[in-house]
Amino acid sequence: MPDRPQTQLDQKDAEDRRAAQLRAFRRNQVFGLLLFAAAILAWWYFHADKSWIWTPNWWRP
Repeated sequence: MPDRPQTQLDQKDAEDRRAAQLRAFRRNQVFGLLLFAAAILAWWYFHADKSWIWTPNWWRP
């Protein structure tokens, strides 16, 4: 807590810093969730029965 009141410019700078920090946090959070989802899909792909994923003649009849 500052000892003196903040100027309007200081308040605006602090709000801008918090907004930038929140944007970076949300971006990193989304990126992490996408990586987590990709890891789940990769695990599922390598541990599932291949005939459930790639049915016979799925590419060309």
